[in-house]
Amino acid sequence: MAGKTVSSQFFKAEPIEELGVNNEPEFILSAELLEGGNNQLVKTSYNTLKTQMISGSKGEATPTSSPTPYDPVTYPDGLFEKWEVKTAGTYTNFKDASNNPIVVTADDLDGKFVQIWVTNGVSKLEPVDLPENPAKLKEWDPLVDTSLTFPETRTRLNAIYRVKEGQTATSSDVPALGSTKWDYIGDKKIFEISKTESGDHPEYKNFVLAAGQATTDGASNTSTNWINAKITDFAVGDVLNITGFGNNTSIVNGTIPRILFYKSTTATAANLISVINHSSTTQQTFTVPALTVMIWINIDGGTGVGADIPNSPYNSSFKIFKIIAGGDITFLNLAAAKTSDRIETTQITTLETKVTALENNTGNKYFDGLGFPDNSLGGNTDKYFDKQAKMLYIKQNGSWVLSPQYGIKKFAYPSAFTYQPVNIIRQADGRYYPDWKGLFEEKVKADFNTITKYYVDNVNGLNTNNGLTPSTAVKTIAYARDTLGARNIILAAGIYWFDEHFKTFTDNNTTTSPLLVTCRTGFATFINAHKGTQYTWTANGTCYQATRSNVVSVLDLTNKDERGAYKNLTKVTSIALCQSTANSWYTDNVTLYIHTFNSRIPDANIALNFDTQNTYTAGQNVPYVYFENIISYIDNTGSSMFFKNNATTQYNTKVYLKNVFAYGNTRGNGVAVDNIKEAILEGCGGGNVLRDALNYHTSALASGFIPMKVLEINGSGYNTGVGSTEVSSNGSTTHEGITIIRINGYFSTCRGSVIADVNNGAMSLNLGVEAYDTILDNDTSYRINGTGSKIWLLDCIGFSDLPGTKSVTAETGATAYVRKGELDNGTTGDIQPV
Repeated sequence: MAGKTVSSQFFKAEPIEELGVNNEPEFILSAELLEGGNNQLVKTSYNTLKTQMISGSKGEATPTSSPTPYDPVTYPDGLFEKWEVKTAGTYTNFKDASNNPIVVTADDLDGKFVQIWVTNGVSKLEPVDLPENPAKLKEWDPLVDTSLTFPETRTRLNAIYRVKEGQTATSSDVPALGSTKWDYIGDKKIFEISKTESGDHPEYKNFVLAAGQATTDGASNTSTNWINAKITDFAVGDVLNITGFGNNTSIVNGTIPRILFYKSTTATAANLISVINHSSTTQQTFTVPALTVMIWINIDGGTGVGADIPNSPYNSSFKIFKIIAGGDITFLNLAAAKTSDRIETTQITTLETKVTALENNTGNKYFDGLGFPDNSLGGNTDKYFDKQAKMLYIKQNGSWVLSPQYGIKKFAYPSAFTYQPVNIIRQADGRYYPDWKGLFEEKVKADFNTITKYYVDNVNGLNTNNGLTPSTAVKTIAYARDTLGARNIILAAGIYWFDEHFKTFTDNNTTTSPLLVTCRTGFATFINAHKGTQYTWTANGTCYQATRSNVVSVLDLTNKDERGAYKNLTKVTSIALCQSTANSWYTDNVTLYIHTFNSRIPDANIALNFDTQNTYTAGQNVPYVYFENIISYIDNTGSSMFFKNNATTQYNTKVYLKNVFAYGNTRGNGVAVDNIKEAILEGCGGGNVLRDALNYHTSALASGFIPMKVLEINGSGYNTGVGSTEVSSNGSTTHEGITIIRINGYFSTCRGSVIADVNNGAMSLNLGVEAYDTILDNDTSYRINGTGSKIWLLDCIGFSDLPGTKSVTAETGATAYVRKGELDNGTTGDIQPV
């Protein structure tokens, strides 16, 4: 704090004993908080303090769990872990100092809190005796606790400590992290504010409430005089219960069935399996029959009962659940909790994790229609104050909008800009967001809910399954798409390796259904690669070699860049360079040589990439293709993710992409779209590619195709062309006079113009876009090219540290219109203020 003035209110002057110079480097001085405010400095072993501070709980271990592998290169400061144990058994992967597995018995767990402590790969069982009533754990009292020995336990400052084996703790030995007499065991909250009992408990199922009824023959309608619930959250054979339903006369007398079972998510007579009539006015129990994919519950009927689904009382009163018999139920014992205690449940932890993810997601920093507030939450006129963004939102017409107190207003498109696919809101501070509920909600959700869903899981799926539920998923995308005819493909999260990912697909010319490929539980990652463990490696100096041809790039899944993308190994030109260069590879197309960044033998986290492309080609009557939550590491001379039209006829198929990213293409573009009439991308981008992160073409313009129209929301692109001789590697770029709207977006570090829109008639509207650091001297952040081409830069940022660069370049025949923003490197060409 040198040079800083601190208010005197934070200081208290008191005489202290002078401390001598610390000539013992293995010890440090640490502050120790004592009851009654008598704080002190204590001398603490550095290694002891480090061990206990770093040893955070890794979670619950089971007999099949494994500690983090230890090696001194990866962990030069050591590796320390604690695992909670609740199951008796042999923990095969936890080895003690004699290399024997840790064994946990039922006696070890009886009345004890048990952990396995792992220090640099060596495990030790640490059981702690607990009193019969955990709420009566003894607080440490220096007046009483004058001589304590192992295994006495005490609590202090909401933590639990146990006397070390072979030690005697006196009243001067304060329980604390780093103590030579006490071991820190855990947080007092674990024992005090929860209790577990055995008994039956309900497992509630998810359902979708909607207007309409289904009749005895299986036909359905959407009449607002009926209300129903649709359920897919079950397994065949489940015994389910429903409560909280209404008792409409037609349902009670059996004219209309209470429960209907369908073999598809579409409620039609052809898909009906069976029905069950009303049998109870309070709770009805039934068993799910074979082949069931969806259950329809007729909840109630009456004038307008289904007219206002968001405010229907059945949102809270109707329940469907399965009874779990004899299970353990954990309750909060709030009577034992203090106001200072941290109360923790699975639900709270899940919420905290989701909130942290939202806070760390730069795309959600300012509400842009994609993140929080969730449009499915709250009712009209409700208010929400986002403490992070310091903004107030009001729910209006089913959507959250910014309060007028922030000076928001509808953005007025330039008169010359005729493509206006969405209303745009501009805040007084220059931020923009589309006035809609998001791409999925606006364009896809209705089809997603009605088209039969097929599930793909490349780890647990089998191509002999029907693919209609997550538990009967098929293994490959190609089988679902080509053999089963799936048009709504839901991927399990994870990595899809060689022959498992999307690959090349030309849509048929007869279907009128869109093609949806989404991951709903995270991201599906496409890598056209074999794992390093599929080959036999031999050491060659500091690298390893194996027989393998046709490798085009190598990824290390344990080595990530600053944005979390897997990093490529650098391709070098000789064995000698590979041996002398960490994180490199070389091939003579017979033998492959790899030198990992940490000199390890190539393992399952080393991916050997082979040439391919994820390519979708439009079909004549397909309205659109939609991809969501897909990451591609495909390496191809064209593009990693490529969406294109028919070669001779420009079909009307649109391209909708949400959270689609492409990284690591050492030979081409990231995400590319060609000859499509309209493309909308939301939250898409790429990086570490040879050419462009986001690339748009109408390459068949000379054949009469009309230039594409693009809406790009929150796009991103970085590290394009780095380390190459490329001179036109862009973050986002259009060609052949395409029209594009960019709303927000962040692009940086490009060997070429960061944003480039080129060729005659290009129209580019950029709102709140940031474009940094062209790494090519004399280049520019924003480039517009072509006779009659126009670019609008409203509240945009663009600069580079290279002295010869410009923020905006309008080439001959083109015009740039600029308002506000930060364009520190100046401009060149026809620049017009607006």
